[in-house]
Amino acid sequence: LTCVCVCVCVCVFNAFVCVCTSEVGWRVEVKPKSHPINTLQCDVVIGADGRRNTLPGFRRKEFRGKLAIAITANFMNRNTTAEAKVEEISGVAFIFNQRFFQELRDATGVDLENIVYYKDDTHYFVMTAKKQSLLEKGVILRDNADTETLLSRGNVDQNALLAYAREAADFSTNHQLPSLDFAMNHYGQPDVALFDFTCMYASENAALVRQRHGHHLLVTLVGDSLLEPFWPMGTGIARGFLAALDSAWMVRSWAQGLAPLDLLAERESLYRLLPQTTPENVNKNFGQYTVDPATRYPNINLNSSAPHRWAI
Repeated sequence: LTCVCVCVCVCVFNAFVCVCTSEVGWRVEVKPKSHPINTLQCDVVIGADGRRNTLPGFRRKEFRGKLAIAITANFMNRNTTAEAKVEEISGVAFIFNQRFFQELRDATGVDLENIVYYKDDTHYFVMTAKKQSLLEKGVILRDNADTETLLSRGNVDQNALLAYAREAADFSTNHQLPSLDFAMNHYGQPDVALFDFTCMYASENAALVRQRHGHHLLVTLVGDSLLEPFWPMGTGIARGFLAALDSAWMVRSWAQGLAPLDLLAERESLYRLLPQTTPENVNKNFGQYTVDPATRYPNINLNSSAPHRWAI
């Protein structure tokens, strides 16, 4: 029986510190200095702080496209018979159905690149809106070349955004949803968001091992810190879980004494698979998934990649 102690702390990461004694190895330095985590020795550090990634040692690749503005909206699902009859939209893009998007624009002024609708606990819509349409509809108040300023809270009319999302949802479902009342988010506000996904980041490597004075520290990334998804594809949460399981497998191997180079080669081999994962090329028996990557990826080769880095 193995017992694992997990401590969840709210603090500000500052730096890695190696205390050079025979008894104490690596620890992290956080703010405030009085925080008890400053005194703890650690063998593994996992970065899961999103695209900003504050863990040093990981170089990132940037993928930049043309301006892309996303809107997500969740409407209440009362599970009525009428709601059940409304068909989901697995994904409609302008280039494949120009007539639909032109009719949407002519009828409402809403101009989209694509739209997706899924039905679960809520009626969930996700769409990519054109900037000019958002300006014309009063969602964005003033144009600006800087994307962060363009989509800042002070430059977005929230009521106009709600109306924009509701019109898009109503038209795309052929007015069949009996009511379009917004679900509430954890702030008690209508669950609608407007954000930019023009740039995406990916770490060049998934993990590294630091070595000082005979002490080793395994450092790895998960979630958006590791691989930021192309948002309209809806792959973020699935690949996030896969990366977390891959990391858990690596920590298991680390605890069992696998040599650092072999450990990193195995982790990088799995990381190469991650951007390519689709529902078609992973094992379908999801209930049998464990931390063992063989339960998730068919025909994997854990020695297909050499590690990008070993010690810093």
